[in-house]
Amino acid sequence: MARRSAGLVLIAFFVFPSMVLGFTEFVVGGNDGWKAGVVDYSAWASGYTFSAGDVLVFNYWDTTEYNVVVATGSDTFDKCVSTPNLGFYDTGHDVLTLTDAGNYYFFCDEHCEYGEMKFMITVS
Repeated sequence: MARRSAGLVLIAFFVFPSMVLGFTEFVVGGNDGWKAGVVDYSAWASGYTFSAGDVLVFNYWDTTEYNVVVATGSDTFDKCVSTPNLGFYDTGHDVLTLTDAGNYYFFCDEHCEYGEMKFMITVS
């Protein structure tokens, strides 16, 4: 019986790693991903509770038009200032771990000034 239990734990680890490791993976924008004019990202984020260790996944197809900037704070976020930043990503599949409690600010450098593709979260 112990062998069978160990096998189930391994299966759970590979099939549901976030449950076993204690973090939640959030795909930003759900099935619509990270794309201008499709999702109200502030409304999307307000529907979740984020904890340190959780992971955000930004999926987008056009890496020349879209990117992810992690702003240094509310002032640079409000003004859509991308430099300096806490991170700049443009792979089309950006996986970011929320390492510490606090406020995090995300936006797309190309679309932020239009009020699109930006959101803030509080991590507990």
